[in-house]
Amino acid sequence: MGIAGSYGVAWFGIRVNTFANSRTAFASLKGMPHPIYAIPLRAGMSIGMMLISVELVIMLFILLFVPADFAGPCFIGFAIGESLGAAALRIAGGIFTKIADIGSDLMKIVFKIKEDDARNPGVIADCTGDNAGDSVGPSADGFETYVSPASRSSPSFCWPCPTRPCRSSSWSGSS
Repeated sequence: MGIAGSYGVAWFGIRVNTFANSRTAFASLKGMPHPIYAIPLRAGMSIGMMLISVELVIMLFILLFVPADFAGPCFIGFAIGESLGAAALRIAGGIFTKIADIGSDLMKIVFKIKEDDARNPGVIADCTGDNAGDSVGPSADGFETYVSPASRSSPSFCWPCPTRPCRSSSWSGSS
């Protein structure tokens, strides 16, 4: 469940960031300063709300539908899964960014054109790689950063309470 949550938030993050990047670029062509500031801010807020919502829905599902004996281990498994998912997505985003950057550099060397020239087909791959590295990894890391403390402290609330109080029978309550 944790890996699926990390993947879902990262997928949503790259979709929103791609649309926000294109909308900001077209707003900058019109020369309007407010949308250039507001579009990325709204995109970041929507990603943040998405990762908090996904985490809360998964934790509520565990609390409401998983038996109390298995809720603690389920929270620990959720925390481990989202940490592994965030690490894998961060590594995958970095690898994709590096591969695209190497491809752009090779095109620069072979055809003797600048790295950011529009005639270089590696520029599109480089921009895509930058988008993947700058949105997939941080989105999954944000999910992992928010989920880890909450899901790792939740098992203490799921442990069954003892059936009798922890006081001795000679305790009378008055000193």
